[in-house]
Amino acid sequence: MEQPHVIVHPLPVQGHIKPMLCLAQLLSEAGLYTTFLITHHAQKRMANFPALTTQFPNIHFEFISDGFPDDHPRDVNSGFFNDIKIKTKPHFKQFLLSLKKKSENGFSPPVTCIIADGYVVYSFEIAEELRLPTFTFVSHGACFLQAYHSIPLLIQQGHLPFRDDNINYQIQCVPGLEGLLRRKNLPPVCLLNLEADNPSFQEHLKDILGMKRSSGVIINTFNDLEVQCLPHVATHFQKFYTVGPLHAFLNSKIGNDSHLVASHASLLKAEKKCIAWLDSQPLRSVLYVSFGTLARRSISQLLEFWHGLVDSGHRFLWVVRPDVILEEEGENVIIPEQLQAFNRSSVKSTVETLMGSKREALQKSVDKFANCAQDGIGHGGSSNHNLEMLVTDIKKIKTEELKVHL
Repeated sequence: MEQPHVIVHPLPVQGHIKPMLCLAQLLSEAGLYTTFLITHHAQKRMANFPALTTQFPNIHFEFISDGFPDDHPRDVNSGFFNDIKIKTKPHFKQFLLSLKKKSENGFSPPVTCIIADGYVVYSFEIAEELRLPTFTFVSHGACFLQAYHSIPLLIQQGHLPFRDDNINYQIQCVPGLEGLLRRKNLPPVCLLNLEADNPSFQEHLKDILGMKRSSGVIINTFNDLEVQCLPHVATHFQKFYTVGPLHAFLNSKIGNDSHLVASHASLLKAEKKCIAWLDSQPLRSVLYVSFGTLARRSISQLLEFWHGLVDSGHRFLWVVRPDVILEEEGENVIIPEQLQAFNRSSVKSTVETLMGSKREALQKSVDKFANCAQDGIGHGGSSNHNLEMLVTDIKKIKTEELKVHL
């Protein structure tokens, strides 16, 4: 029997490419024919793509255009993540059609299913059109997913749009997140405070329904970390698989070489000059600060944040990307104005709390969940078991395909 053929297709940004690349290698290790599909632009930005293909020779890397010119901005504020749904969609469809021809000519096994990032919603639409099963991949975790899929409930209960500017207002109606969820923790589309009939908001509601039609959801988390909300997440999908943390899972399979995934697949050049300074500091004395790979801020916001860090008196290592600064002070930002109001005093207070009164409790919690994560990916652990179930279910799809053709 031919190998089941899985296409793994991430959103072309750092925090989505890396975990899905780890998943692709784990599926390949399990005996599946695995194609990793990324955009040409993302591939060009990778620090060492040739080394990546050498490290993972069993993964078949393929590329499509994202539909934008090379100099087009690809960040939160440019509208890229809304536009990609339209621009990339025809290129994705053309890729699948060309792959079908290749399989008919014996160059690759027929596609069994697609594992698509939850943000590349066009993949679900095209897969349905071509009658290909899909699985949704979520990199954010189960609590975010539960909040995201509760947006219709929040509208129904009158929590959206917000009635005032209190972003710390606690929301109690989301199952599994009682006592944990505040307005500021809601998905970004909620923080825009749009009316329910706004076209952009309606588009997100459509995306939610699209994800629910997939064969299952794969989440980069582990059971012990989000035990309170996982049973409620399960109600939104046919099946769900917690298979994280994927970087540690891959490390357990291939050893220390797994760190090369981070370096080779990085979309930014690593800055190694700080390592010598970091090694010279006392153990656990440095605060790591990062806004991620997408967020951008004005110079005045960054300076205010910097003052807060310095005023705290604690050592810190701050990742400042070359493109983190907004070109103009007036350039639109994805989050609403009330959420931009951090100032040096609040930053200072937060740092003092993290590195002072709450430090010991936080460290104990980190150590506890680190041990739980290792248990989850170990033999007989929940993540290990769920990955095996995912592979089994994909193989069942292949078996059903064969029955149809017989």
